[in-house]
Amino acid sequence: MFNLSRNHYLLLLVMWSGLILAWLFGHEMLKAIYDGNAYVFNRLIQGQSHVTFEEYYALYDNFIRLAVSLAVLLTLASPILNRIFKIESQIKPFRISDLYLFFYLSLLCLVTFYLGLQGYIDNNNWRIGDWLINYQAGFVRRGLLGEAYLWLWKATGTEPATFVLLTQIVCYFTFFLFLGLLLRRQESLFPFLLLIVSPFIFTFHLHDLQGGFRKEILYLALFPLFTWIALSTSQSVIRVTTVLILLVYPVLILTHEMLAVFLPYFLSVYIARTDRSVKTDLSIGVLLILSVAAFYAAITHAGSNQHVDIICDSLSPHAVHLCKTEGAISALARSTEHGLNAVRDAIDNHGYFYKYATCLLLALIAFVPIAHRFSFINSNRLSSLFILSSIIGTIPLFIVAIDWGRFLHIHMVSLLVVLLINSTKHESSKSLLSRADGYIDGALSKGKVSSLILYLGILSLLVLYALSWHMPHTGMTDIWLINPATRP
Repeated sequence: MFNLSRNHYLLLLVMWSGLILAWLFGHEMLKAIYDGNAYVFNRLIQGQSHVTFEEYYALYDNFIRLAVSLAVLLTLASPILNRIFKIESQIKPFRISDLYLFFYLSLLCLVTFYLGLQGYIDNNNWRIGDWLINYQAGFVRRGLLGEAYLWLWKATGTEPATFVLLTQIVCYFTFFLFLGLLLRRQESLFPFLLLIVSPFIFTFHLHDLQGGFRKEILYLALFPLFTWIALSTSQSVIRVTTVLILLVYPVLILTHEMLAVFLPYFLSVYIARTDRSVKTDLSIGVLLILSVAAFYAAITHAGSNQHVDIICDSLSPHAVHLCKTEGAISALARSTEHGLNAVRDAIDNHGYFYKYATCLLLALIAFVPIAHRFSFINSNRLSSLFILSSIIGTIPLFIVAIDWGRFLHIHMVSLLVVLLINSTKHESSKSLLSRADGYIDGALSKGKVSSLILYLGILSLLVLYALSWHMPHTGMTDIWLINPATRP
């Protein structure tokens, strides 16, 4: 019989055994492979034809330190993960469909980790550089977390990009885990299939690497976690958690000021899951001042060329490629006027309105099967007001930044999380969607040729929806995933 705790700790034992063997014998194995076929080895590891053996040793040691750090985190988190899954099993028994869901999400998670590792190896000036902005040239927007990485580098001797990769892995793992747990609580996954396979929820960053692995994943990890807590605990715990979120959120805003406009989603969940309390409401109001102050400090301390030069110099010899001229760090020196001109050019020359209107329409198609759940938002006026304020607050971002796909991605994920709060127990069994779900389940259970045709038809539609388009983080690329060689 499947025992979660036993299998969990067995996995930890295997993981640590592998790490110990890699630590003891890795250098010897590396040398044997290198001596056997150095050219192939070079191409596999770093895409270069000539890399010194010492460089491989250094790279391998970095990977081992990274793996050990992840293993320590996973080991320390094991009791928490076991507790989470016990709570889940008590609320709702695990089903076969849950295994399919988590197998799918696990594959995406592993691919995400691999691509994050590639960004680390490339020292990407957006996916890594975005996190390394710091305060070495004085206080500047987006610099808080980078300053922490800089301190860790000096304290441990481990390059700052390693800590960035660790943060990205933890954030994406948390995002996949808790959004997956929220989905498996639904009575049926059938209405959510289009959303699960869509290119704007779980696979947004896989379709457009430069749009992923950015600082909004801090929010994307925290919001499903907070919502899961709100659905799994008492109101007193929810209130305490909300207070903790509001204490932490200024840190997120000082990491990237954009995240301030998504704070109302947390308040919408808090309102939806708790009874109003004057004392708690006052506490929340006071704590919101901290986030407002952090936002004001961030937007009034834009960077300059001097900031860019000093920040890049502070990261030497681990500065990202073309640090002072390209990427997130160099973007600090760009003015609001530069952003306005970039958006104007994108609208005039790259069809931004058409592209993102099409993306929005295609994305809303995935929400049609759960459209009745929006009534849950409408029934709670204050909660819907918070959500509306977040959407309206995004408008200035669309005016001064060309990353429209990123903003839409965050809103789509947030709306899905909010809609998952609504209990399905009160949904009508006579609804068109419920009848379609029952018909499909019945047809598939008969095992006839017609069942196979129906199954293949549904699968084909899902694959077509998932792989025919994507939501680019900027509209400089086409939204249709078509081989350029086939275009007229």
